Amino acid sequence: MRWREKLILLAAEPTYLGAVTLDASHYQRAMDFQITFEEEAIQDEVEQGYEGAVEDIPTGEHVTLGYKTHFFASGVAGTAPPYADALLACRLAEVVDAGVSVSYVLAADDGGSAAAHVRIGKNLHAIAGMRGKVDIVMEKGIPMLQWQFKGTWAAPTHQVSALPAVDNAPWLLFKPTGPGRTSNCSLHGQAVRPYSLSLSTGNEPLYDESLVDSQIVFSDRNASGKIQIEAPTLDQINFFSRASNRQHGPLTIQHGQTAGETATINCLNVQIKKPQYVKLDNGNVGHDIDLKLLPDAGNDEIELVFT
Repeated sequence: MRWREKLILLAAEPTYLGAVTLDASHYQRAMDFQITFEEEAIQDEVEQGYEGAVEDIPTGEHVTLGYKTHFFASGVAGTAPPYADALLACRLAEVVDAGVSVSYVLAADDGGSAAAHVRIGKNLHAIAGMRGKVDIVMEKGIPMLQWQFKGTWAAPTHQVSALPAVDNAPWLLFKPTGPGRTSNCSLHGQAVRPYSLSLSTGNEPLYDESLVDSQIVFSDRNASGKIQIEAPTLDQINFFSRASNRQHGPLTIQHGQTAGETATINCLNVQIKKPQYVKLDNGNVGHDIDLKLLPDAGNDEIELVFT
């Protein structure tokens, strides 16, 4: 088998662990793929009458799956992006305004879940009950989504067939950052020149096993981020005093400009930590600022809007 022979199919489950049929339409155009098999080990602590290791008994088996995709809108206003099912499994709820927009806001409960087929050569790993978190990373280049899921374990199966043919077309609408493509970035109401931005929903997926069943749940949510900007003068806005005085404010940024291709990130209630000085590549003064994305009315720390 060749390492490049990898493929991820992912679809939303109708109910947690509910059956779903996966096919090529559920393709995820993934990068930086990682899959890890996790378990606890119970030792058979038998008095065996001689020295030597004792057997480990595996329990609590589950899977962690991580990968990246590009961050972009679908190209059609009111139509969800091709990674929508993955968003739903990251504790986000979908709100559709037909023909106008699709928005994703944080769910009040555990939200949805997903099933995935992961092919590595002839090996098929079927993962169910997946829940996870997503990080948005915007740097010079193409904005990315970093996914990390936990799901239930099933023994891999051998597949005779070749990898299924997939359609890349829905995944090719991504655009790099830059003038005319990324705009309207403001922090605490002040327009800023951003050089990088990372935001995390902060979900903490946890494998939870009782005496009779197991599931993936969220133990907590702690949304956070970091932004690097060109430092404004203190008469424009004093981020140092705002950090000291625990003043909160919004963060927003838009990527894409035309209808159907615009993705906007809104964070309503952001606490900033004290800025740290950095030297930017252009020789100007920059700030690295850590962010805490706080709830305002509840479940509103971050919103993604595709228009």
